[in-house]
Amino acid sequence: MTAALSLQIVGVLLLGALMVIPVLSALQFGRGFRSTLFLSLLFSLASFFIGFVFSYVFGLPSGGTIVLSAGGLFFLAFLSTRLR
Repeated sequence: MTAALSLQIVGVLLLGALMVIPVLSALQFGRGFRSTLFLSLLFSLASFFIGFVFSYVFGLPSGGTIVLSAGGLFFLAFLSTRLR
């Protein structure tokens, strides 16, 4: 019972992270609503492809790997705006 509940909680956290992290990355560069929307689409596609390739190559779970790649892209976006 607790394992099933914890899997549902982890799934909700992964889904929330997949919805929020690309938008946070895009907000670092976006000048308005349209550019932020377009950039968040690009960040989410990039994190999907990077995470999917890493999960396939290393045999890791795809959901967590995609979220980690989105977090890595956010970290790079955050650093690039702070170092300017």
